[in-house]
Amino acid sequence: MIVEDIAKYLAQQGLGEFGTDIFGMAFPKDTDEGVCIYDGISGISDTYCIVDNPAIQIISRSSNSITANDKAIQAYKLLHGTIRSKQIGNTFIYQCFATGYPESIGRDANGLWMWSMNMNLQIKY
Repeated sequence: MIVEDIAKYLAQQGLGEFGTDIFGMAFPKDTDEGVCIYDGISGISDTYCIVDNPAIQIISRSSNSITANDKAIQAYKLLHGTIRSKQIGNTFIYQCFATGYPESIGRDANGLWMWSMNMNLQIKY
């Protein structure tokens, strides 16, 4: 699963610890600080090619907006344009590029600050 592979990769790169402050598909209810990777809205898939073009969304949250922003920027720097033809977990990634810089999406229902960015990937199908 791409989401889990990316989450574990970010942990290996020192962003945090998978399952403690880096998660896949959902933040635990009792966690205020952390980064979560979600499936994103991808472009057109072509099953006749050897590549696919999935997308992921990365959300960083914290009680402090600056902390959430800093984590999002760290994730951005670890992923945007730095992965080239690399096996990450079960996924072979040809490239990974952000569609934009991390942006604030305000606060969640618990008042925690959230910063978000989207990444487009090209992977081996």
